[in-house]
Amino acid sequence: MNSLSLPDDVARVLAKMDPKDKGKHVSEDPTSYSLHVPETVVGYIAKLQGVETNETEKESAEDSFPPSYAEGEDYEKAAAFKQEAADLQASGDMEKALAAYSNAIQAAPPSSLLLANRASVLLQLKRPRAAERDCDEALKSNPDSAKALRIRGKARKDLGLFDAALKDLSASQAIDFDEGTVADLKFLTEKRVQQEKEEANKRNFDDEKKRKEAEEILKAREAAAKEAKSTAAGGSGSMPGPDSTSGMGGVPGMGGMPGMGGGMPDISSLLSDPEIMMAMQNPKVLKVLQEMMAGGGMPDPSKVQQYMADPDVGPVFQKLLSMFGGAAPGMSTGVPRRDDDDIPDMGDGSVDLDDLPDLE
Repeated sequence: MNSLSLPDDVARVLAKMDPKDKGKHVSEDPTSYSLHVPETVVGYIAKLQGVETNETEKESAEDSFPPSYAEGEDYEKAAAFKQEAADLQASGDMEKALAAYSNAIQAAPPSSLLLANRASVLLQLKRPRAAERDCDEALKSNPDSAKALRIRGKARKDLGLFDAALKDLSASQAIDFDEGTVADLKFLTEKRVQQEKEEANKRNFDDEKKRKEAEEILKAREAAAKEAKSTAAGGSGSMPGPDSTSGMGGVPGMGGMPGMGGGMPDISSLLSDPEIMMAMQNPKVLKVLQEMMAGGGMPDPSKVQQYMADPDVGPVFQKLLSMFGGAAPGMSTGVPRRDDDDIPDMGDGSVDLDDLPDLE
């Protein structure tokens, strides 16, 4: 049997347990209590802990970067480390090669090629972020380093930065063609074509959505305009239809205006006249007609003459007179008609105007 130490707070709880019960589960220790755990369980826990530790170390290694140059100019030492690193890389021992390259970089100011070589090793060790950083440093001193562009392009491909990777690899191939980069370029080009297709489909979808929204807005505006027009037409008055004989526009007595020449014309022709229809929408005209017909008899000639001079009412009276086939008594000119015997004769057939009554 093996045992795992318990935290202090758990130990304090166990200390309060009955000794008999406690003895079934734990063994007493001078400083703490421990649970008895079978060896197989202990081994399994240790294995889990090892896996977790390895994963943590792997993530930590990727997030960390190898040392950079700080100071010093020991070029002989740097050259020795570079040769050692190249031999180790050729033999496939990437971890030791990385250490040797790092020693060379720390010994003296590194060249862009030295940084690109260490980036190559980092990429093989599945550390693309660190490889990208070394390439960034290399390209600062030599922007045309084909190797640095190539390694950075491959690192960015592993990181999923496809557009940036395609740009780097295309630039490196233009400077120094590498057969091993063709497959990566093909993959990145296909990714780019797929991405452009998806972007085009999204643009088309957005354009179609906007077009439909514009159509719906236009239809809504047309419907609103139509409804407003219909409402305006319906609120212009209570003008009866051509079949109505109960009067005109709420004016009493208009079905048969008394004393009007040949009598009321056909109501349908009256209602179909656009000038009459428009005039009936004027509240002033309706009010005057109501006042004129309120008595149900002969219109007052003095009021007729007064309204004939009104710019709103006068034209309506003239229109009605023409429709009634002539002037009603006193309505053609605003002057009441009299019998011929009451009009003074001047002897030559003319009328003595001085003897006419003053209507004012």
